[in-house]
Amino acid sequence: MRASEERLVSKKKVNIHDKKKHQHPPHPEGGTPVSLGERLRRWAQDHQWYQLGHIRNALALKRAFSKPIAEAVDGFLSQGLIKLAFQAKSDFDGLTERVKRFDERCRQGCEDEDQLHMCEHLREQIHAAIDDLAARLDNRELNNDCPDMPSASPAVPFNSDRWMTFGQAAQILAVSKATISNWTTKGRIRDNNVKGQRRRVLKADVLVVKHHIEMADLVHDAVELREEAQHIARRH
Repeated sequence: MRASEERLVSKKKVNIHDKKKHQHPPHPEGGTPVSLGERLRRWAQDHQWYQLGHIRNALALKRAFSKPIAEAVDGFLSQGLIKLAFQAKSDFDGLTERVKRFDERCRQGCEDEDQLHMCEHLREQIHAAIDDLAARLDNRELNNDCPDMPSASPAVPFNSDRWMTFGQAAQILAVSKATISNWTTKGRIRDNNVKGQRRRVLKADVLVVKHHIEMADLVHDAVELREEAQHIARRH
């Protein structure tokens, strides 16, 4: 082999070695699998945000993480971690919207320094949102600023005793007073067996029903997220 060919082969070996050296190991630290949060961070770090192509950044994010996020949400639900499941799904939805905003404003390139500054600011927000979601997934951290659970109506202040009025229960559950009355007849919510204006329902039962409704809504959202991930996978 001539000297020039030997140098070329040697250079290729060095390039291959460099590429392997900079690749993220799939199982670092003696075979420990990479967590979902870490996978999300690495994807954001390695992703070419300004690269033009037929796949937008938001679609790339969904293709890579819609199914894993849906599985994580299901896992939290199966463990009874309702608030954590809600926050993880909410964080991913918010992240997707930020990436869509970046696509709309920045993917075609920047014409001046002001636009470049805006796009870099958006990308920093995306990375911050990814860090928050990754911490939520890996460390099961809860955001203290986030409401306990989504509700169809604002919380209604009520007395500290065990009972509340039909109107208060109806407002908390976002149903009519007739529905509350129907549920008391069926035994879903217990009342105080007093007729007239002093009739009350048990506060604990109302809150249990509220929790069940919210959990059902959350499960429905998780199913929709999983179906969306499967739909994207079939298309590609």
